[in-house]
Amino acid sequence: MLQEYSRGDADLLPKTPMPFYVWSVGTKVLKENEIAFAQGQKNSFVELVWSVSGIGEVIYYGQRFQMQKNDIFYFLPGEDHDLRGISREWHSRWLCLDGPLAEATILACKFPRFQRSAGDCPHELFDEIARWISTNDPLQIGRMAGLALMILAHARGEDRQSNSSNGLYSRCLEYIRKNYSNPDLCIGMLCDVFQTPRSTLTKVFYDNMHRSLGNYIRDQRYGHALALLRGSDLPVKEIARRCGYKEQTSFSRLIRRATGMGPAELRKQSREMQKDS
Repeated sequence: MLQEYSRGDADLLPKTPMPFYVWSVGTKVLKENEIAFAQGQKNSFVELVWSVSGIGEVIYYGQRFQMQKNDIFYFLPGEDHDLRGISREWHSRWLCLDGPLAEATILACKFPRFQRSAGDCPHELFDEIARWISTNDPLQIGRMAGLALMILAHARGEDRQSNSSNGLYSRCLEYIRKNYSNPDLCIGMLCDVFQTPRSTLTKVFYDNMHRSLGNYIRDQRYGHALALLRGSDLPVKEIARRCGYKEQTSFSRLIRRATGMGPAELRKQSREMQKDS
């Protein structure tokens, strides 16, 4: 059973520019062995899944994570995943955020990708967003963004930043966000900066993010590239430089591999969609 509240295709972008906005919110009930598929390569948004009751499973790039009451898992743009019911019924709620800073917003919270026992789901916040999701009123769109931040605050759970491993993970995230435009940024550079063996750093990052450190660096550059292509008039060569690519050909290859289009074509399509919205 699926209950979804979404802005819909006609409102792909809000009328008023926002750092991020709520794309959809809803409730999902999966029966035993029922699977919900998600084609991540088509999604530009961040998704937070909050397990409410029963037991389910997140299948994320071949890995399986058992979700019990009050467990949370979040997905970044473009990530494939499936959800499967394990108990007789598994109830969950989800929240999807889109916009140029949606990914940065959830990463700034610095909680693990898979978080156990985050606390009781704030149903009233989900319900309030559902009531207003279809509005085009700029004030209500901003208010829903505020409600989404409150949900993320509830999702934080207990403080998990006190131990050294999580401290290293947080510092690594922060460094990447500030230095993704440096073409020399790589795992080796991070090991030198934090004076940490490669095996230790990659394990700490993977244990928290459940993605490889190298892929995360690439995805950060890709996310910023999309934001600049869609929201600026900067030349493609300059966008490539700002995203850490010395050669425009390498940058164009990244965009084409991810979207099936070159940078200029992607920019043109994005502007046409904005005109139609």
